[in-house]
Amino acid sequence: MRSSTHKYKQQHLGFSLVELMVVVALISIIGAIAAPNVVQMTRRARLTNAGNEFVGAMQTARMTAVSRRETVSLCPTADGTTCANSAGTRWIVLTTGNDVVRDINLPPGIAVQGSPNLVAANFRVTFGPSGFSKAGLGAAAPTTATLAVCGSNITGINAMDVTSSMGRVTTARRAATAACANPGEN
Repeated sequence: MRSSTHKYKQQHLGFSLVELMVVVALISIIGAIAAPNVVQMTRRARLTNAGNEFVGAMQTARMTAVSRRETVSLCPTADGTTCANSAGTRWIVLTTGNDVVRDINLPPGIAVQGSPNLVAANFRVTFGPSGFSKAGLGAAAPTTATLAVCGSNITGINAMDVTSSMGRVTTARRAATAACANPGEN
């Protein structure tokens, strides 16, 4: 016969309902604190990716211009085959022979603005056979062109300026004061 004290010495495995509720509450609190940071981190990653796409597009345009010995442009497009005259969410690298070398589609929440000289040049960054860049097509066009890639729904540093100066491509991060302010106008 078993003794009654033996029943009370047995270990009970598992969690009580109170312990489970405390763990769920802690996970909910941590999730509520972390969720906004994850959203901002995702938006910043999209901004960085879009900026890097423009860096790659400018470098592709330059290499294509030098290797083919022809003028190549980075410009906005509406149809994917010709240059448009205003900034949009789709950009192409286009040769003088109308070959599209690269096509960029910006993710939602990302916009592009240009420096004043680039706006005057219909947002076209042109690379000649020598590899040098300019804003627009004219012989007297400025040799520096800057695109501002911006995220209006990003807090803090929400713009990445991509500049081509004499063919050298550089980037800089900044906080745009407007939804997507033109570079150099903040």
